[in-house]
Amino acid sequence: MKNLRRNEGFTLMELIIAIGIIVIAAAITLPNIQGWRASAKLNGAARDLATNFQVAKMEATKRNGVCAVTFNITVDDRLTDVIVYVDVAKDLVYDAGDTEILRRPFDSIYRTISLDTVTLADNASNQPSIAFNSRGLPIDDTGSVITAGADSVIIINDLGGTKQSQSVQQVTSA
Repeated sequence: MKNLRRNEGFTLMELIIAIGIIVIAAAITLPNIQGWRASAKLNGAARDLATNFQVAKMEATKRNGVCAVTFNITVDDRLTDVIVYVDVAKDLVYDAGDTEILRRPFDSIYRTISLDTVTLADNASNQPSIAFNSRGLPIDDTGSVITAGADSVIIINDLGGTKQSQSVQQVTSA
């Protein structure tokens, strides 16, 4: 009688080939996943920035006052990329009498995202700022309604990708 050998399990060669295929597939897809992740963070930061403009607009309308958004400001001894606040003095400068609504330090939230270019007019403290009046219209530090001009924020990630946030004019017309 023939001694039939039972074929159970995998041979060592089959196992090595399977592991090799998995390693090659991972090497091909890993850079694509990292690029996708960086792009998703960049898009999220741009949406977050546009949301900050919307929050300022809604708060100004709700409180029947002026709500401002200021960039690159030091609050509590920490550089804050974006701060939204009720501007009591209507000067677009965050000071003691103003009520903070929200603060966004992009370096701690997104880690690889930074503000690259802010093309809003500077306030008296040389910080780019924009405010919204009680009707939700964008105004400058003199209280004049902004109808056109430089009104964008460009953010950048560590891979060199950039995204321009929704402009203030687009937010006000939305």
